[in-house]
Amino acid sequence: MGQIVREILNPPLGETGLHQVRENLGRLANETRWQIPPVVKALLAELDHMASEEKRGADWSVKYAVLAGGRLHGTLVDHPVWAALYADNRHSSLVRQLQSLLLESLADSDAILLPHDVAAAGLLIRVLSQSDGEDDQYYDDLLSAVGVCRATASQRANASRFIRAALGQRVTRRERGSVSDVTRVSDGRTGTRHDQYGEVHVLVPADPDDPAELPEVGEFVAHKKFTSGEARGVSQTGIDPREDHPGD
Repeated sequence: MGQIVREILNPPLGETGLHQVRENLGRLANETRWQIPPVVKALLAELDHMASEEKRGADWSVKYAVLAGGRLHGTLVDHPVWAALYADNRHSSLVRQLQSLLLESLADSDAILLPHDVAAAGLLIRVLSQSDGEDDQYYDDLLSAVGVCRATASQRANASRFIRAALGQRVTRRERGSVSDVTRVSDGRTGTRHDQYGEVHVLVPADPDDPAELPEVGEFVAHKKFTSGEARGVSQTGIDPREDHPGD
């Protein structure tokens, strides 16, 4: 396996769907409406070399009818870039533009991207690739295009954060705040849920295509309660009072 493919695409063991990734990269390389990052052609050259010595048969075949969640089940969450390039880009210019920006930002040593930025971009690419109809429009403003695309509000918001980070714009990162300031039941932007017992900070969202392999990872923070004559306590949420360690 080539070094660039390993570092940027990070394919799963067996490189499942390699020919489909090659075809999608080929369409990116042939685009003339925007500047294609050099990394696209470098990746395509390495994949072509890998395919010239193919010995894996059906694992590498093209199966556009099989979505990434089914074809890469059990590996999709750990290989979001490969899954994003596996997603069908035949019918959507927006998908191709997002794939191109994803690769460009990953190849840029100065880009500041976090794993959940990449995961958000990959998820939106897969969602848009499943839309019906043709979309051959070139989008000068990707943020505006993503803001009105057919996806959930959280998917659009998370992908917009990726775009801003990839373009070098200022991105506000979520920091852990005080539970005493909680006023909402759920905050989809920050990934925080609240109830009468405390709040859950979603650290890693579950991937809807593969939730069994890597479900949501969250941190539960119990509300503080102060009563006269009593020390700090926690709500009765299944936590034994003896398990509470105020000093930790």
